[in-house]
Amino acid sequence: MMKTNNFDMIETGKRISEYRRKNDMTQLELADKLSISYQAVSNWERGESMPDISKLPELAEIFNVSIDDILGNAYKAKIIDMIVSGNISEISQDERINVNDLINVAPILKPAQINEVFKQYKNSFTINELCGIAPFISREVLDALAKKVCDVDGIGELCGIAPFISREVLDDLAKKVCDVDGIGELCGIAPFISREVLDDLAKKVCDVDGIGNLAEIAPFISKSILNELILKNANIADEP
Repeated sequence: MMKTNNFDMIETGKRISEYRRKNDMTQLELADKLSISYQAVSNWERGESMPDISKLPELAEIFNVSIDDILGNAYKAKIIDMIVSGNISEISQDERINVNDLINVAPILKPAQINEVFKQYKNSFTINELCGIAPFISREVLDALAKKVCDVDGIGELCGIAPFISREVLDDLAKKVCDVDGIGELCGIAPFISREVLDDLAKKVCDVDGIGNLAEIAPFISKSILNELILKNANIADEP
């Protein structure tokens, strides 16, 4: 069954189709009222996509029902209604709304909306919870958070959200961490660090600490650089 987290797209589509037919409207007529294509309405009713959050109040008004009636989830509908109404600050004041609730509604929020919601709750997110919402948060917000997490908990804590952090920020963090804690700390996020930065760090580490310290990140170093370092290390070992 297709779902967008806790929102069942198929069931939501069935409800939209039912309300449309109750109002004796074609898909094209509903699409015209919403200023969208009839294909979008068709996709909703087939359970292949969810309505954009901005269209939910319009749908509710057209059908003379509530957003809850359309989504079939009163709790999540309440959160969405707060966001649509611009009352995002109220979300953080409602003790019944937790981080998982926000993660569940994230897929149908606009990026600007989820960023605002995230700002209200950013101190309440654990790094594991952040993994669930990272795809919906702006790169700028995630980059700033990544720097804080790295300073407090170490760069290894960024593994789950590394694909969503900018390469520039990860490269800068990798350089700082390598200088202080050693290149071994980069194992978890090595696939997301630029090859050029890893190659440079590998050269420095090899010159100072020896090639043996590169074992854990060797798969992510350029083969040409790795071969060069191996040969260099072998020549040093052969010197009388």
